[in-house]
Amino acid sequence: MTDTEPVAAPEGTRPPRVFTIQFSATIVAGLVYFLALNALIPVLSPYMKARFDAHNFEIGITIGAFALGAILLRPIAGRIGDIAGRRILVVAGAFIVAASFACYGLANSVATLTALRFLTGLGESGVYVGIATMAADQAPPTRRGAAMSYFSIAVYMGLAFGPALGESIYHRWGADPVWFVAAGLAATAAVIGIFLPETLTKGPKPSDLKRKWEPLLHRRTLKPGIVFFLGLIGLSGFTAFVPLYVGEIGLSDAAPVLFVYGFLILIIRVIGARYFDRIGGKRGTTIALSAAAAGLATMFFIENPFGLYLGTVVFAIGGAFLYTSVFMIVLDGLDEAERGSAVGTFSSFFDLALGVGAPLAGLVAGLFGYGAVFAFGALASLAGLAVFYIHPSMPGVRSTS
Repeated sequence: MTDTEPVAAPEGTRPPRVFTIQFSATIVAGLVYFLALNALIPVLSPYMKARFDAHNFEIGITIGAFALGAILLRPIAGRIGDIAGRRILVVAGAFIVAASFACYGLANSVATLTALRFLTGLGESGVYVGIATMAADQAPPTRRGAAMSYFSIAVYMGLAFGPALGESIYHRWGADPVWFVAAGLAATAAVIGIFLPETLTKGPKPSDLKRKWEPLLHRRTLKPGIVFFLGLIGLSGFTAFVPLYVGEIGLSDAAPVLFVYGFLILIIRVIGARYFDRIGGKRGTTIALSAAAAGLATMFFIENPFGLYLGTVVFAIGGAFLYTSVFMIVLDGLDEAERGSAVGTFSSFFDLALGVGAPLAGLVAGLFGYGAVFAFGALASLAGLAVFYIHPSMPGVRSTS
């Protein structure tokens, strides 16, 4: 494995530009899409409690069904992106997500809603792989950390403002308008995607297609993906059960907590984007997992609003570093024709964390209460840190700085 510390631009030259019209348009498409996706975070859990009298484990299964759908298709979506292009993934995936959102209000049982969440996950696999790979294609090699940090603006602006949008609509008009607003935003992302220029510049030759489809999973991405998976377990429980936990500690809404998390990540990513390349994959991953464990532990030990907000601040520091740092490890030295496959495999671990983490968090919540969900996430982050340093062939561990 190669060292993950990037090569600096030659001395005396200006660093290449990250923000171009095309890169900005990609971020806008992502922002609209992630607003739609995150508007549902504070709505699904209380909606399922009120509409179906669902248990915590059922809520976890339904939320996790989204991840299961994405897991099944992400590696295939990545390979399609390497052969047919990135744009088709964005357009087709966003339209599927929009259609599934529009049908949420028709669900008359937990099983039906779970099936629709699974369909949402199938569409999500295409959208995320397409947009993330487009952003990686446009990133100058010496500024890849900065570019990925700027790309995540879309993700975390969606997380910062999407829940507030969804929760305000839900409290004022009910759940159905939330589904339709989310569907409209996802459809808007699809329309923007139609006008995004294709970034795949060198597709495989016909003689290479058989090799391209085997193996489906990108092998060098598996080990950093495991670390990413363990680091995200806490986030799956946080987003699934904070909307229910806040009522136990005297708060009325979860949106402000989710806003603090998403907004802090956004600020760190924007202000610190130029430093991610200097920090490198090893240091960044260490900071990410350590801060995530500390923040979640704070929420567990201090069971009041102060503890929740303080823990969220520290947890957000970890979240700000995790994606960019591990993704830098994945992209280092990777050929353009393999990026879609690598992004598809890597992002599958995000879905796996939600698909496994949310139901497990539901079991933990049912047995020990919502606060124990945070302890579970903290232990998973520490396990990720152990794997990162103990595994002898883990990318980034050999870095000397």
